[in-house]
Amino acid sequence: MARQRRVVTRKAAETVYKVEGDEVVMNVVPEELLEVDSEEELSDSGKPRIKFKTPQGEAVYEFCGKCVDCGYKRPPVDRDVFTHKAGPRADEQLGIQLAAFRRDGRSGSALCKECYEIWRGQQPRQEARFRVL
Repeated sequence: MARQRRVVTRKAAETVYKVEGDEVVMNVVPEELLEVDSEEELSDSGKPRIKFKTPQGEAVYEFCGKCVDCGYKRPPVDRDVFTHKAGPRADEQLGIQLAAFRRDGRSGSALCKECYEIWRGQQPRQEARFRVL
């Protein structure tokens, strides 16, 4: 069961510095939306899969659920997240919908990259401990 699916990701604005002659020139690349047509098919477990064509081969990502923290936002956001299954990685094409996992007791909660970065920023920093020899 294969069907076409259009995945929309946001490419962030970035500043690129180049050396031209004896000067350093700053080039600002604006933010843009990337739309990628991808094939979606069901895996053996019945979960939808997405395939991206890359120069190194075909990257396969599998649906692993909804972002847990996006459901708690006001207003709630319904965001599907995917995890890498096979082939070379094409994470930039998936954008923030790439799954990251937070360990919650016995299970791991699937988070989008945006919510994972927020959660990581709230964790206490590990202190460096030194032993006197």
